[in-house]
Amino acid sequence: MMITGYALVGTVQMIVFLLYDAFGVEMATVQGSLSYLVLGQVLTAAIAFPFSFFYYYRGFGFTYDFPSWRWKHLWLVLLEVLLIALIFRFLLVNNLTLTIAVGATLSVLLILSQKLEKEDNLK
Repeated sequence: MMITGYALVGTVQMIVFLLYDAFGVEMATVQGSLSYLVLGQVLTAAIAFPFSFFYYYRGFGFTYDFPSWRWKHLWLVLLEVLLIALIFRFLLVNNLTLTIAVGATLSVLLILSQKLEKEDNLK
């Protein structure tokens, strides 16, 4: 769950920095200015915290009971992490491609998690 959280926050932050670029602020300027970096962190938090609260409020998210399928499908989670690492390493064409690829991979993980959770609740 922690890796998913970091990946989601990283994806949101990449989108925020893409918005910087859309408004004419180059990445070199962002890296050289503490105020731009702090603003990026604040915007990321302003987007991520309400989403995570709503997600948890709807009954999803981290719980302490570990379902039976957790270890059965560990290979799938490891495969997804490997795919994300390969995307970071080989498919870094530009920031937009990276954002789309990571977002799609994390969406697949979320859909799989919810499907497996529903299957576990039916048993």
